[in-house]
Amino acid sequence: EFMCDHVTMRAKDTMNLVQQGGKLSRETWGLLKDFDDATSRQLDAIELNG
Repeated sequence: EFMCDHVTMRAKDTMNLVQQGGKLSRETWGLLKDFDDATSRQLDAIELNG
């Protein structure tokens, strides 16, 4: 669980930096968004399965 939380925070930290700096390409932003969405779905599944 710690690892999932850590990965989620890293993804969100990265996305926040991108929003502040706006220096990554659209492709990179899209990959980060996809990763964040997938991580969120995985965490939701873990919570449902207890």
